[in-house]
Amino acid sequence: FVAVYLFNLCGLLAGMIYVSVRQSRGDYQCKSITVKFREDIWRETTVIFNQEIEDKARVLAYSFFNGVYAQDGSMHDGRPVYIERRKFDGTEFDTTPPYFNPFNETVKIPARIQYCERFRAWVFMHENIRKSKRDDSDCPWLLRSETTTVFDIEEVKGPWQAWQGVIETTDVLIACNECIDNADCNLNGECNEGGSCDCYEDEEGSTFLGPRCEVVLKDNCRTIIGESFNESYSIIDLDWAGSGQLWEAYNRPIYRYNLGSGSPFLDGTDDMFFLIFSGSRWFGIYYGSEVGEVMFTEEYREPTAYAAKNYHAFWDEVYTQDGGTEVVSDPVGATGYTPVGVDFFLIGERGEQFGPFGARIPFQLYNQTGRGYFRCSDEASVDLSIANNTAPGAGGRDLGGRGG
Repeated sequence: FVAVYLFNLCGLLAGMIYVSVRQSRGDYQCKSITVKFREDIWRETTVIFNQEIEDKARVLAYSFFNGVYAQDGSMHDGRPVYIERRKFDGTEFDTTPPYFNPFNETVKIPARIQYCERFRAWVFMHENIRKSKRDDSDCPWLLRSETTTVFDIEEVKGPWQAWQGVIETTDVLIACNECIDNADCNLNGECNEGGSCDCYEDEEGSTFLGPRCEVVLKDNCRTIIGESFNESYSIIDLDWAGSGQLWEAYNRPIYRYNLGSGSPFLDGTDDMFFLIFSGSRWFGIYYGSEVGEVMFTEEYREPTAYAAKNYHAFWDEVYTQDGGTEVVSDPVGATGYTPVGVDFFLIGERGEQFGPFGARIPFQLYNQTGRGYFRCSDEASVDLSIANNTAPGAGGRDLGGRGG
């Protein structure tokens, strides 16, 4: 009897040890998650490079860090660490700049989400961002959950704290990207054997994007039309970046202005204007002709693809004046898949007197709130010419009143 008891006890202990070891490795937690931060704003971010504080203030919208985070195999205080992935396709950021680097691209250091025993909380942090120059913590959180001991980050309950110069309260949405059946792919794709979604690319006039195929791009919205001048913008479909001829940022398609389509501010130039989603809003980003003439040439293929694949709204400083952002939309809801149905604004004066996105001058006709500016085209696509559509550079320019 004693022998049987000891045998069963050993089996029970072995099972507990096996489960504990696998739990400590993160085997039972979701490997890939999508994180959505609220658009909380910190207007004077403390950025540190090489132990030196950057001599300029950056506007940080936490939604700039929305997107896919994946386990990298490391652990911190007994829980798995989640590392930020590219906004282009959810894979790892490149760790070296392009060999030919005319756009002065820098390597993006990803943010991380990990558990810190010191605070008994899950935290969002970045090695180059501190709450202040006096923040020398070994766990320099920017957002942190309520006190918890859970191993699975999906089980974190309640509000989070967000640093915005002072501690504020916020919400963080976390969803596992793994699937069990096609319903987990919103019936817009198939759940493969690896537990991830393969989204349909041309199903009844729509293409589906996102880890759960939750973003719907209708064919007639591949080109959109502005209300004032009937000017048009189309998704970028050059297969230079390995994304099935569709360039994305934050699981939304990137649009560029079709030169010659009607804007009195852009036609007759080699300038370029993009509409790029950046976590919670669409930004209209202007680039001058000095780079617009060359970006989509074969010579610039590598740096162009690199810039698109490693785009990050915060680290590329797209909101700053030098970043070229001239236009901003209202915040977009969960179903804001394209710029259609969203109010847009020209950014006027900037500074302490004004809101975090400057003085906003409505694009909408009659200044109507909720009117939106863009509509989907009746055509599925527009014939784009590389010669007539070339792109990014530095600049920033007054686009006048309403218009593309």
